[in-house]
Amino acid sequence: MRLLPFLSSLVLVAACSDTNSENPNVADANAAIATGQQNGTTLAGQAQTELSGADPLSADAKIGSIMHTLNTGEIMVAQTALQQTSDGTATDFANMMVTQHTQNDQMLQSMMTGEGITFRDDNAVTPQLMTEATAAQGQVQGSGDTTHDYLVTQVQMHTEAFILVGALIDQASDPSLQSYLTDTQNTISMHRADAIDRLQSL
Repeated sequence: MRLLPFLSSLVLVAACSDTNSENPNVADANAAIATGQQNGTTLAGQAQTELSGADPLSADAKIGSIMHTLNTGEIMVAQTALQQTSDGTATDFANMMVTQHTQNDQMLQSMMTGEGITFRDDNAVTPQLMTEATAAQGQVQGSGDTTHDYLVTQVQMHTEAFILVGALIDQASDPSLQSYLTDTQNTISMHRADAIDRLQSL
């Protein structure tokens, strides 16, 4: 079970962020981390409960669907930010999200096809992720400060995804899928750190 080590690393990020307590964006980053931890832990628990009772092929198929939805959600929110602002702090990050999550999803689909695994959306996590992405999209679209609010969503979403993907690694059976998940989690960690830095620099 990987949740406790993951949470420990995320708490460390939040603690390090307290070094500039006069910057209100530090508090916003910490709040986003806390919400992401809570949401991620809930989703990870749901995924573990559901996937642990499934046969290996079905579990891997559902994991593929969850990862596809994570990528789709990130692209959706990034494209909305790009429509709302020309500020480089936001647009540089949003363009990176579109590019890298598109590439990640292409890798996922190629890997799933190669392993003979078909996405299965009949799981509890996939629709919740899409609901959250749609809500984040609306938050950015209706924002009075697009750069700030977009980066807040990114800190929260990547914190949540880091925990969730850690749980999926434990539940995956296919070695190629496990490798993909591990590499993706490392990328998620870098994206989260980048979003925190950008938010705190505003």
